[in-house]
Amino acid sequence: MTVIQSVYDNTGLKYYNVGSQGASSLDSWLATFISNTNAACYGVASSTIVVYVKTPHSNPPPQLHMFDSVGIGSGSYSTIQNLEICNVKAGVSIGGTSNIVSGCFIHDTTGSGIYAGASVGAEIVSNTIQGLGYTMIYLVGGGNNWVHHNTLRTNSTVILGNVHLTAGRDTCGVGFTGGTNNLVECNTISYMNQSFFDYWYEANTEVRYNYCFHASGAGSPDGTGLLFHHNILDLDDAGSGISAGHSYSASASPPSELPWDTGPVLVYNNLVYNFHSYGLYTTGTSATNVVFRNNIFVTHTSFSGTSLAICAPGTDSDYNLFYSTGVTPRWTFPSIYYSLSSLYAAAGEEGHSVYADPQFVSTNPVTAADFQLKSTSPCINVGQDLKRVGLLPPAQEYKDYLGTLIPQAAGPDIGAYEKIHSLGPPTNLHIDR
Repeated sequence: MTVIQSVYDNTGLKYYNVGSQGASSLDSWLATFISNTNAACYGVASSTIVVYVKTPHSNPPPQLHMFDSVGIGSGSYSTIQNLEICNVKAGVSIGGTSNIVSGCFIHDTTGSGIYAGASVGAEIVSNTIQGLGYTMIYLVGGGNNWVHHNTLRTNSTVILGNVHLTAGRDTCGVGFTGGTNNLVECNTISYMNQSFFDYWYEANTEVRYNYCFHASGAGSPDGTGLLFHHNILDLDDAGSGISAGHSYSASASPPSELPWDTGPVLVYNNLVYNFHSYGLYTTGTSATNVVFRNNIFVTHTSFSGTSLAICAPGTDSDYNLFYSTGVTPRWTFPSIYYSLSSLYAAAGEEGHSVYADPQFVSTNPVTAADFQLKSTSPCINVGQDLKRVGLLPPAQEYKDYLGTLIPQAAGPDIGAYEKIHSLGPPTNLHIDR
């Protein structure tokens, strides 16, 4: 395990890293340290965790606060648990196999809260990450990592109130790059500067059962063999909906090289609420083998130019519900249509989809529970059974946001919740002794 330390005194002055001891003798290394031109700095001897500090006045600081970031390179079966980590470049960095990051409070870092590079089989669970200047949890390469029950909130290009970071940096909730078979579920994500989920050439990863509020984008499942489902994505009129793409490298050589084509990108039973610009989006040749099913797209935005969907030819979209109150409903496939019937007649898309108020249990939904359906909802029993038609394999778990088995009646419901139909009392009961 490597511990990289940043030191602050009680005035908030930071002591900068001047490197490790390396091959130099301790005396020569300390001489370099003492003569360093930085007004203040720190160093760590290579074989210990002794910290040397130089102050501008050459006196020991009256108080020190140690803020550590923790890293596991190629190590395996390590646990990082119940730490507060802040005011560093990155909170926790892991690689290796079967490591656990649990119960940590990570805040005010310029880099990712948890960075998993070439990590295999890690579990990232029950962490709180907030106030970052980068993507909260980043999975790069590797695979079979499990990210669940974390709380991620508030990232920006400004941290600690007045520290301005480089514009254009990734500031998403969970990021994926070139990994495979990751599972991200049951997380709460809010106030992202960019999207809740960001992908690049990911393969066979599943994102499900997450509750998300306020971001500039819902998510961009891009890669091959992806499942993105039963997420509640409330954009709070701050951003756009789901942008999906079926992307892979035609020259990739399985199984050692990613991403080869492992199947379509399937986006189903999500609830995308109060978006602007678009609810669903595909573009170019990557639209082929992108499938949208059983999703709810509802917005109250008055944002000019908003389309309920903007899709390129090759997109396969049907059995969804759309509704808008602030803009004229329209679909761009790629011509503009102002009704589902005209869209289907011209482009053959959304033939079983519905334009109607979904009838949530709350007229002003805020929490996840507010998005459950009334018994009179037009979403009930009108979705497509994805197992029955072969879009999902027989062994795939088929449950809603609360874990209810799908379907509960003749057909699945549209959206993140499956309505449980209660049995009423018998109307004609005879008891024979």
